[in-house]
Order: sequence, then C-alpha cells, then structure tokens
Amino acid sequence: MTTHTARLSLRQNPAVKEWFARAAEPIVILSEEESRRFLDALDAPFQPNAKLKKALARLTTD
Repeated sequence: MTTHTARLSLRQNPAVKEWFARAAEPIVILSEEESRRFLDALDAPFQPNAKLKKALARLTTD
C-alpha cells in the first residue's frame, strides 16, 4: 500500500483550525462490507435532492 500526502492551506480562525485537526485524528476501521458500500457510494453519480435543486435555482435567478 502506497501512502500519499498533500498539503492543504486555508486561512481559518483558530476554532475552525482546531475542529479540522480533531476531525483528521480519528482512525476509522470499516468491515469489508462497510468498505464496499462506502466505495460504491463514492463511485455512484451524485443525485441532488429537491432542497438542493431549489437552492441552486435561487442562486442562478438572483
């Protein structure tokens, strides 16, 4: 298994920076079934729901 790293630079206030740091720390272990379902979800085409479509419509008409 090859590990890749990349830098992400954002200007954020300290509270948001701390939130990102804490969110990046957990290690998530998935079963084989959970892994398959997760990867299938990533591969599936995105389907916006009605609320998102409405919000996008407002953005394009304002």
